[in-house]
Amino acid sequence: MLLLASDVFIVFGNTHRIDFGLSPSLTSIFLTIFLISTLYFFKNNFDAKDTFQVVDLLWKIFITGAFCLFIVKILIGGIVWSLQGTRLMNEQVAVDLIYQLSFTLAVVFFIPVIYIFKKMILYQRSRRIVYLWNIFHLLLLVTLVFNFYTYKFNDPLILGFLALCVLIILILSINLKWIAFLNYVQKWKSIFLLFFILATAAVFVYHFFNEGRNQNLIINIRENIFFQVVAVFLFIYGVLSLLVLLFNLPTSSVFEQKFEDVKGFQKLSEIGSLGHNENEIFTTLIEAGIKGSLSQAGWLEQNSDDGKIKIVQHKGILPEKILQLKEVLKDVKPDAITGNIHVKRLRDAEKPFKINSGFRSLLGIPLQAHKEKLGFLFLLKDISNGFEKEIIDLMTTFVIQATVSIENSRLIKKSIEFGLYEEELKIARNVQKGLLPKDFSSNKHIELTTRYYSADEVGGDYYDFFNHPDGQITLVIGDVSGKGTSAAFHTAQLKGIFQGLVRLNLSPFNLLSLANNAVHACLEKSTFLTLSLYKIDPTNRTYYFVRGGHSPALYYENATHKITEQNPKGIGLGIVGESEFKSMTEECHQHYSPGDILLIFTDGIIESKNESGELYGIQRLRELFNVHHSQGASALVDIIMEDIKQFSGKAGAKDDYTLLAVRFVS
Repeated sequence: MLLLASDVFIVFGNTHRIDFGLSPSLTSIFLTIFLISTLYFFKNNFDAKDTFQVVDLLWKIFITGAFCLFIVKILIGGIVWSLQGTRLMNEQVAVDLIYQLSFTLAVVFFIPVIYIFKKMILYQRSRRIVYLWNIFHLLLLVTLVFNFYTYKFNDPLILGFLALCVLIILILSINLKWIAFLNYVQKWKSIFLLFFILATAAVFVYHFFNEGRNQNLIINIRENIFFQVVAVFLFIYGVLSLLVLLFNLPTSSVFEQKFEDVKGFQKLSEIGSLGHNENEIFTTLIEAGIKGSLSQAGWLEQNSDDGKIKIVQHKGILPEKILQLKEVLKDVKPDAITGNIHVKRLRDAEKPFKINSGFRSLLGIPLQAHKEKLGFLFLLKDISNGFEKEIIDLMTTFVIQATVSIENSRLIKKSIEFGLYEEELKIARNVQKGLLPKDFSSNKHIELTTRYYSADEVGGDYYDFFNHPDGQITLVIGDVSGKGTSAAFHTAQLKGIFQGLVRLNLSPFNLLSLANNAVHACLEKSTFLTLSLYKIDPTNRTYYFVRGGHSPALYYENATHKITEQNPKGIGLGIVGESEFKSMTEECHQHYSPGDILLIFTDGIIESKNESGELYGIQRLRELFNVHHSQGASALVDIIMEDIKQFSGKAGAKDDYTLLAVRFVS
């Protein structure tokens, strides 16, 4: 009110040549006080709110902008139009008063935008971004100093100051992490709201640009650095946000689907680890299968102990339709390798039987544990060729995890039935051995040898491999925290995670990151595991590896006769979430030549103690490796295992030992 009153008196005095004794600087003082108080009012208002809902915040800006624009363009504009040509509108006081009312409403719109955009910029903040924001906020306050001076925009000082503001705004504007956490609908809402917010701001800027041509105005936003910086900030961050949202739309639904797939995968893993009954696992599998494959229906069969097949779950299809389809499937041969049943054109297969199920394609995936077939998952779509390779691979992953969960469930039941600690250890040991591969397929590129020794109290050592169709080989070695039955069951979960994800043919870094997500979600917080992944590419004679908190590996280079310790940065799985895990993990690669040897092991090797409490240590292992590397992978691991046994003596093994040697042949 003081700002408005001083402005009106000064304009009236200038127009009618009356000296009220008011200096123009008084208006600058009131303007600065008004802007500072408005800035801190909205700053405190938004900083006090911990919640962060992007759509709600943008909606508040939109409503505020629409309200202010309605008053300026409709109410005030209507009054101006109705009085056009009258003596009142020829008075500079009236013109200035209308301008100042519009200015006040512009302040109410623009300043909240600063702090709402601040919340977006500082989402998942870093120290650098907070520091830059504080500088920008300080520069905004500095712009208010220019209210007391007369300046020209071509002044080098002014141009330099504006350039600095724009540079900081550009750096701040690349912080758009909040967009990744919006779903498809939220992104569309944000696009529309941002568009209307930018349009409202553009109308305000155009309005004041035109009105600002009046040289008799005391306060002219057109020549005010504060509003110029705020407008530039609003348009740069708003436009960049709008563009990134638009570019993210095509992949948004895909990411949401993948997220739902991971949730289904984690749920299956969690159910198995908690020992739920098989019906709960079957229910989760059929629901996750239909949702993950975008199918319209499905059913699940189980092989009972008496050899009969029974339908345990069905969704979207009646039992009588299932029986009709089973008659059709008698003439369909499963895939010789995978055992899958894939009918691309179901309607053609139904014609000889004179039935019409209403579905056009079918996929059946066996639930198989070792050589025992537990059942079959069938999925149905209402379009022909509805199951692409990616969908089939994903459903295979679901089924593998469900199978592991069923095995876990059955093992837990057995453990409860026995109820004795020694019996639990026996089960855990059997589970542990059953989870480890019996042998590695022969390969002309590498000679691979492993040795595993289980301590009296079963640990969580795990290793596995996978031969990819393109000739690449993925190796994994890990160690689950804990002992006994819990360690064995967690190892079973780890095997399910690895065997499920490895078929997606990901890089070691991405595979380990997804495995961390699954472990972090489905294992209790007190449980974590270490893991190292190696992907060998014989074509390029290179292997890629990541270390998730696991023991370092030793690498012997035949050409130089040197042994190096490979210890890239990495943290154990299940400890932190996805973003932190990725920032703390790195993927490395190693080019190899024939005769080179890679030695991988668990911490039980180097943490073995003798009767005096002395550690075996990595240096002793390194020296032994250096002496006996020429004897081949098989002889080398035997020598090391025997040396550890001799070193431990009567102290015995307190933890599992796992040793894996890879000799590169070609």
